[in-house]
Amino acid sequence: MGYILKRGTYSLEKHLTILEQKLANFPDQTDLIMLKEYVKDDRYMQAKMIVRFLSLSQAEGISLLKGFIEDEKGEANLISEAGEQKIEELADVFMEKAKAYFEDDNFIDAAATIFSIVMAIEPELPNVPYQGYIYHCILENAFDFLMQIAASDMDHSVAKHLFKMTEQNWILLNKGNRFYDESWLNLLGDLAAYSQSA
Repeated sequence: MGYILKRGTYSLEKHLTILEQKLANFPDQTDLIMLKEYVKDDRYMQAKMIVRFLSLSQAEGISLLKGFIEDEKGEANLISEAGEQKIEELADVFMEKAKAYFEDDNFIDAAATIFSIVMAIEPELPNVPYQGYIYHCILENAFDFLMQIAASDMDHSVAKHLFKMTEQNWILLNKGNRFYDESWLNLLGDLAAYSQSA
């Protein structure tokens, strides 16, 4: 493949193979050339292209983000402001992907993509050596978008699925790792009201 696979907590290799195959089928080869020639030694750009072009499961998205967060941590398991900014740039690509799903009325995949962000970042709030402004901005934007999804016109079966998905994710975050309970509960309340209003 020719990529310089720098060491990282999360291996991109399996995704890069699939990504290259997908881009090779595009009539315009610009993205393939970029992948093979210009970002072959840049893990962050590789990850951004993976998120943009491939359909990652929520679990894969969480693992990818958590891996990059771990790579940015330094002494005492803390992340620097510069590290937070790198994670924000990566989270922004997840947000763009979720918006694309949303525009296609694919509310479940849109929500799953946003939950990848929340589930990876919310437990990390204690691991910033200051107020964690950047992480809080990421999470507030994520919950705002989840509330937008919850307010959308959708089948009640979809609303019920989203309620269950939200509840399961909220429960998976043990109490010690939850810092946005009010946002979680507001989201659950809106979805519950929608799914029961048939």
